Amino acid sequence: MKHLKLLFALSIFVTVVLSSCGEKLLTEAELAKKVAEATATKTKELEAKLDAQCTANMDAMVNAAVDSIVMAKKAEMAMPAVK
Repeated sequence: MKHLKLLFALSIFVTVVLSSCGEKLLTEAELAKKVAEATATKTKELEAKLDAQCTANMDAMVNAAVDSIVMAKKAEMAMPAVK
């Protein structure tokens, strides 16, 4: 009987120790909340980064587009009209 009590106490101790060591699994709601929070945070960071890049590159992109349009128009005007 003494060994049985000791074995029972030891099994409870091992169960408690092992259950406290493992990762706590998240419920669906907790997981959804963590995903939403992480997504919102990363979205804000990415928006700020992309807005800064857009602002920094806007002049160069507009100038390149204008140059392309002007060159296409000049090439068009240089060709003789086909009738």
